[in-house]
Amino acid sequence: MYIYLTDAYMYVQAAEPKPSWPSSKQTVYYYGEYNFTVTNFWAPYLVRHEQIDEDGPAHTGLWNLYLDEPDGVWAAHLAELDYVVVSASSWFYRPSMLYEAGRMVGCHYCLLPNVTDLTLRYALRMATRAALRALSGADGRFRGTAMLRTVDPSQYEGGEWNKDGNCVRTRPNRRGEKTLEGVELDFRNLQVFFSDDRCF
Repeated sequence: MYIYLTDAYMYVQAAEPKPSWPSSKQTVYYYGEYNFTVTNFWAPYLVRHEQIDEDGPAHTGLWNLYLDEPDGVWAAHLAELDYVVVSASSWFYRPSMLYEAGRMVGCHYCLLPNVTDLTLRYALRMATRAALRALSGADGRFRGTAMLRTVDPSQYEGGEWNKDGNCVRTRPNRRGEKTLEGVELDFRNLQVFFSDDRCF
């Protein structure tokens, strides 16, 4: 959107994209007037994943996460991209089985005997690391600019999304009105830590 301000009036011009859906996990918005494309990939864990139980211990499903394998839905397109914004966190609350190098290393809230609970923090940390490694350009596929969007406070108030929380806001939070705390603060801190290129 472009906004032009003059003494007499404000003129706003919005460009309309032509959307397309190459797959159920990819939406492309092409702005023909500007020869500019925005692509959105649905990769909630950043890494390869599969749902293995629709219900799971928390009734939100149980997932296999392959923490060292970037999700092919976006990683297959790296050579085509000039700018990438990496953003993920809320799906990591769901119970999951965690794999590295093809073997199970633990889980997050799977409630299975003899399986170490490595926590959602571990899962997010390793998935963020895998995504940033893929974007580091080490293999020569991605030569663009990557940005990491850290977690933001939950939009649910009065409880969690599945425990009496509601989302009735009609405006965004103002600066300082809501702060990160608990797991959200932990998520942000580990994302900031891994955005330092010495960490991956």
